[in-house]
Amino acid sequence: MISTAQLQKSLDERLHDLQKLQPYELLHQHQLLEPLVQQLAEGQLAADASFTSDEEKQLFQQAWQGIKSETPKNTTTEWPDDMSEDDKKLAEKQLEKLRLQKRMHELYDSEVETYFLTRRSDLERVTYRAIRVSQLGLAEELYLKLLEKEESFEKLASIHSVGEERLTAGLMGPMVITDPHPKIAKVLRRLSPGEISTPIAIEKWYLVLRMEHREPACLSRSMRLQLQRELLDRDMRPIIDEIIHDLQRASQEQAPTLEVKS
Repeated sequence: MISTAQLQKSLDERLHDLQKLQPYELLHQHQLLEPLVQQLAEGQLAADASFTSDEEKQLFQQAWQGIKSETPKNTTTEWPDDMSEDDKKLAEKQLEKLRLQKRMHELYDSEVETYFLTRRSDLERVTYRAIRVSQLGLAEELYLKLLEKEESFEKLASIHSVGEERLTAGLMGPMVITDPHPKIAKVLRRLSPGEISTPIAIEKWYLVLRMEHREPACLSRSMRLQLQRELLDRDMRPIIDEIIHDLQRASQEQAPTLEVKS
């Protein structure tokens, strides 16, 4: 088992090493810098969202959803004095999320429909079945059996597939069409429901696929929110990269240099 004394010693040594690092270096080393910059940027955007007095009241009511503390009977834009700190933190987090959604709507809703048209083919959801085997000959044999309808796809997948497909009779999804391996996605794009693919090779495996169901992407409320999020990430990426680059350069300039004595 683990030695408590040795673990404590290792922890003390690690904490001692971390104390030598600048805040930037510490955050960067533990991959916390980029999430922190993004969180601060989103906080600024959320604060810039504009609401009418009625919308502000509705916003606070929405932020109460899932909170354990009892919702105030009167609509308010202030948290009750007797609200627990944990509930207050959760409500504040939900409030900022809702404010950010409003700001994204203000910034990007006019772009969403055009952007959706460029992304629609990648947002389609598919359900398919797959049989995965390690031998091309077996894959071809199973493919022919399926064409001749000698056995059902479900039965062959349960018997022969060596992946997780065996546990679900080959069923995969529903999922966004870009989620599977790129070679699988390429084949799925051209299959109609009920159509079976010829065996395809992916690394050391051979797969036979059958399309079950296609669900074209539609511009629903949740889809609008997803696309607005993508547009925000697109515009924030260069800003975050620039800030991190500047921090890195400043940290390097402030780093002590060793003097060489003659």
